[in-house]
Amino acid sequence: IGKVLNSIIPSDDELPFIPDFIDGGDIVVLVVPIDLGAPKGRLIMPQVHAIREILDREAVALVVKERELRYTLEKLNEKPKLVITDSQAVMKVASDVPEDIYLTTFSILEARYRGDLDYFINSVYKIEELREGDTVIIMEGCTHRPLTEDIGRVKIPRWLTNHTGVNLNIRIWAGVDMPEYEEIADAKLVIHCGGCVNTRNQMMRRVRMFKRLGIPMTNYGVVISYMHGVLERALKPFSV
Repeated sequence: IGKVLNSIIPSDDELPFIPDFIDGGDIVVLVVPIDLGAPKGRLIMPQVHAIREILDREAVALVVKERELRYTLEKLNEKPKLVITDSQAVMKVASDVPEDIYLTTFSILEARYRGDLDYFINSVYKIEELREGDTVIIMEGCTHRPLTEDIGRVKIPRWLTNHTGVNLNIRIWAGVDMPEYEEIADAKLVIHCGGCVNTRNQMMRRVRMFKRLGIPMTNYGVVISYMHGVLERALKPFSV
């Protein structure tokens, strides 16, 4: 039975990371701001993953920083099929990329690859129901040294406060261990990182737990795109 199940259930390696419509010869532009959380001289895992899969499909990967994007698009003789950006630069990138070019973010790609994108999308609208003092859990799949402008601990809480206009009880949970029920029972929303160091099984275990508890769960990229007004556009590549 185990062998049969393994043959019909795709492994992490078999799940596509970039949208299925990217074919040989297509141009994909990756917008990669310098990530202070990455080791010097290295790209972060989702960026490397995207580049490798683009190359495996015999497509062309162009990697630029956000301030070079408009210049790059102007110099290309052929429009790129897709632009993938870091979520934190999504507003600027959306303004630089013409509407007839597909756009998404690395974190949304992670949401589809490792988690349940439909569930994350449905859950993000719960932001509009948050009230004064409600608990929101920011969940990280790993432990890392927080940066001065850390995305999960500083920027997303600030954007949530600005968007909702209320003071929220922000609780941080970091690491691979699952929280106890008492630690999450009062949560109105869970916002998970992209989960780049987690396997799909680990992420889906968390998804199933929060579904079972009736607690909405979404991820960084979906939340950031939603609060910056570009979520609908960032999801278009998955409806092709």
